[in-house]
Amino acid sequence: MHTGSPPFAATDALKSDIQAAQAGEPEATRNLVLRFQDVAAGYAFSLLGDYHLAEDAAQESLVAMVRSLGQLREPAAFVGWLRTIVFKHCDRIRRRRHLELVFPEAESLIDDRETPDEARAVDEIGTRVRHAVAALPAAQREAVTLYYMSDMSGPDVAAFLGLPVTTIKKRLHDARSALKRRTEKMTEDFLHEHRPSRDDAFSERVLRLAAPNRTKDGEAIYSLFEAEDHPSRSEWRAGRLSDSHADWRVSRAAFVRENGAERLVGAVNAYDLTLRIGSADVRACGFNGDVLDPDLGNRDDVLASAYRDAARAMREAGYDMAVTFDDEAFWLDNGFALGWRALEWRVATSDLPSRPTPHLERVEAAHRDDLAAAFNDSHATLTGTVRRPTYRRNKHPGLFIAHAWNGQGDKGGPADGYVSVSPDRRFTLPIVDVSRLDAGDPDALLEAPDWPHDVQLADPMLDVLDAGRRWRLRSDPTRLVVIRLGNDLECVIASDATLWVDEVAGEAETCLAVIRAIADAWECDEVLFDRLHYKSQVGKKLRQMGSCRLATGTRLGKARWYVVRIVDLASVLGKLGPILHARLTASALAEWRGSLTVVLLDQAATERVTIDFGDEGVTVDDAPTVQSDHAIVGDQAIAQLLLGCETADEIVAVNGIDVRGDARRLLSILFPAQYPQMENQAL
Repeated sequence: MHTGSPPFAATDALKSDIQAAQAGEPEATRNLVLRFQDVAAGYAFSLLGDYHLAEDAAQESLVAMVRSLGQLREPAAFVGWLRTIVFKHCDRIRRRRHLELVFPEAESLIDDRETPDEARAVDEIGTRVRHAVAALPAAQREAVTLYYMSDMSGPDVAAFLGLPVTTIKKRLHDARSALKRRTEKMTEDFLHEHRPSRDDAFSERVLRLAAPNRTKDGEAIYSLFEAEDHPSRSEWRAGRLSDSHADWRVSRAAFVRENGAERLVGAVNAYDLTLRIGSADVRACGFNGDVLDPDLGNRDDVLASAYRDAARAMREAGYDMAVTFDDEAFWLDNGFALGWRALEWRVATSDLPSRPTPHLERVEAAHRDDLAAAFNDSHATLTGTVRRPTYRRNKHPGLFIAHAWNGQGDKGGPADGYVSVSPDRRFTLPIVDVSRLDAGDPDALLEAPDWPHDVQLADPMLDVLDAGRRWRLRSDPTRLVVIRLGNDLECVIASDATLWVDEVAGEAETCLAVIRAIADAWECDEVLFDRLHYKSQVGKKLRQMGSCRLATGTRLGKARWYVVRIVDLASVLGKLGPILHARLTASALAEWRGSLTVVLLDQAATERVTIDFGDEGVTVDDAPTVQSDHAIVGDQAIAQLLLGCETADEIVAVNGIDVRGDARRLLSILFPAQYPQMENQAL
């Protein structure tokens, strides 16, 4: 008997699930997979004639359904849309395997003289059913497999196939007659027993493949970080996922099938960022922290598909742009454009202002709301920076120390600013006999039970810098500064005598004075600012110092490129509208009125947007019927214009962007150089 809850029984519930799934509700997505898994498998079986291939096709189809659900504009079209997806995946499998359905003579398929015992052999039954169903005309195959495998009623089968109910009833009647009485029962039982909903394995596999699950896949991803042979990588990377704006809808995982189940072997992690372009905020998808099972060899071979799936998911998730760094060759091949290089600043400690500093509070790892507010105030119009909070704690736990201050001297009040710094290495020891330290006895430290075994010093000398509070342990070429902090001793190794500054926030002169005090205390002769924004207040002061040197790179020694991609041109330009209007009205062309068309020639499609400049402001048309005579036409290098990575003339000349009409005069006004820079803690 045909039983069960048909997938189309509650139209309102189905519409509700579709809309909720499009909004990112996991439970609604699960409901859709559960509701249509048998339907997809039944339809695929009718097209392929092989259960295992049908299950593969159903899995691929449902994964595609979940990932592309945002493209469906009308929930009422869902059933036909899903049917098309399944058909396309079946057709691809058939062409990939050169599969031909076998239609032997019906009379030779069923031998009524076979005993029941012989008929019950699983493999033989499967073969008999496959042949029996294959012998049916295509229209009857579709109807009978959907009917038996998915518990669909006749009207539901008709709805899925887009046919009248009377037609389906006729096809079911003819198919059952052709199968003969005993073979019909065998077919019904076989298809029913092999439907995906027989257990949770199929649906769970689909949901995992569609996007990793924070709860179920988090531990597997963390274990991959731990398996990588990289100091502190597991701590740094896992910290990013567990306490950040990680976007699990866009993130993707790579799996291999072992022992009948999928094992997670890699992950591409996406982050939901609010990126500044001048005073505007755009939503950017940041990629970082990809990880791979070290036994699987080349990363690109395994993760390339996951990267591409994640990139396709960005627009459906509502992102305006995307940004990442490193591996630029890979990203350039996948629709990104060069953005900007990371900047490294170096300046002599002696050039920094030396003056009294406010009371400082040490913050080891937490990113508090007051620190986020201080950062946002300092970086409000700096293009390329990211609005906080991104991580609720430092993404490199244990590496950086934040020193925060309150200008009013209120220790309980919010911080006015902070600097986040790190020496080459530091470690902490329980307090030892201070009198021995003040007597210059290095063994008081070296004999401590917690002294690191990998720090070996030959003939060390101990200098007293501040009795009872600060000492220097030296052994060429290593130098350690030891500072008493309550009941602990902080030991700072500064082999190259350089202080690494990760972040600054607050009034520039105070930031530099605090950094000078810390560098002096740790005996660092030079200060390195990692990815400090060129237009920041601190940067402006540093550029006036004789020892200041700028280079493209990071503390890690890489000449690091940030690469960018426009995901939704109309959305980005809509958010930039007020800025573009303000720039125009403040220029010599303030009286200019008209339309400017921006044409983005992307790999997937061409996007055309017109910006109308009027007396009251700017309006953006994402579907212009006529292209303006004033136009900017180019590929993803247009992202450099929007961000102001260099001067507009240089970007146009280097990237071959086509500029027409008055756009030539407007270009440098609307898109001035901003020299974006993204701080280390953003990605």
